[in-house]
Amino acid sequence: MKKIYEKSDRTPEETDYIYMTNAAADTEWRVALKDVTDIQTTTQTINFNNTMTRNDIQDLINAVPKYIKANNVVTFQFANGTYNLDSGLFFQGFYGGQININGDTGQSTSLHTNQNVHLNFNNGSHGLRCINNTGLSQIVIQNLKITTDDGLIGIALENEGWGRVRYCYLLSTGQTSSGTFGIWATRGFRANVYNTYVSNSYVGIFAQLSARISSESNDDTGTQPKYGLGAYRASVVGKGGTQPSGATADETIANGGLIR
Repeated sequence: MKKIYEKSDRTPEETDYIYMTNAAADTEWRVALKDVTDIQTTTQTINFNNTMTRNDIQDLINAVPKYIKANNVVTFQFANGTYNLDSGLFFQGFYGGQININGDTGQSTSLHTNQNVHLNFNNGSHGLRCINNTGLSQIVIQNLKITTDDGLIGIALENEGWGRVRYCYLLSTGQTSSGTFGIWATRGFRANVYNTYVSNSYVGIFAQLSARISSESNDDTGTQPKYGLGAYRASVVGKGGTQPSGATADETIANGGLIR
């Protein structure tokens, strides 16, 4: 532990820095106190287009300060087109207000497969990953077509948080792997999924590790998933309206999961 300095022997070198360690406490580094600031993000829109590389897009996401003022919204807006992306996109560590991840919000709010924004992750990576956004009021993902490979996830919602997925089309290129999901919520995430199509996944809409999903008016299209809905490890999926059917079974549960 660092020495606690008396006023008489404090020096700028010691007092102008904060010291940090990793979780294992085997690495230490320091950060200049002047660089530690509480930057508050107000309502704004971050625009993407399909001439950008995956890294271009990720850099713009990462540049947004994590704290969003209460009742404010940061919108990540994809312009119309197909995005051939060589890796997944991460939205992580935000807290405070709300983030929206948007395609063309002028399109239909009913089930449809002709979304004007297509995020094509047909390259061996997961699609959208929303991680550790525990302090956000909500995450909204809407009006996107997302393609991912066999064994991967279209939309991953990880750790405590609250969100909505709506008016999307989640397409897998294969379903041989049991890790192929259209939507996957885990570790306590609570999601409302509605008016969204799933196709060709192992499980279309899946919750595990105490996650909660409200599935409302969703459906399968094209190649049926093996299972429409899944709930494992003390997770709950609540149903309302139409639900995706599965070629093997409509539902799969295990380890205390519940679909009702």
